[in-house]
Amino acid sequence: MKIINKTQTSNHFNKKWWTNTKIVSRYNTVVEDLLNMLNKSKKKIITKPLQLNRAYLTCEYVINNYKKKSKILEMACGLGFVTHTLTKKGYDVSAFDISKEAINSAKKSGCRL
Repeated sequence: MKIINKTQTSNHFNKKWWTNTKIVSRYNTVVEDLLNMLNKSKKKIITKPLQLNRAYLTCEYVINNYKKKSKILEMACGLGFVTHTLTKKGYDVSAFDISKEAINSAKKSGCRL
């Protein structure tokens, strides 16, 4: 297994990555798809499974194991898909990320961080 240090990771996920319009523009679609999946909706899921699975499994775990209004801390939240989804589901979520650009993009998309 290759160990990636903080500098290598933060160089990959730099301002250009987090402010990329292609990435940021799918924010609302991902959150909507997550909510539909969690609600067992029959609506068509647009987001690719690879992009959705980790967030879905995280949200499903929290919903199955914690009561609404529970305080949840999300580390390395990125654009805040999980944070936003769990907040909409009634949880008290706090989140952080190493990238200021990620946090700013998440806030612009409506995520409460």
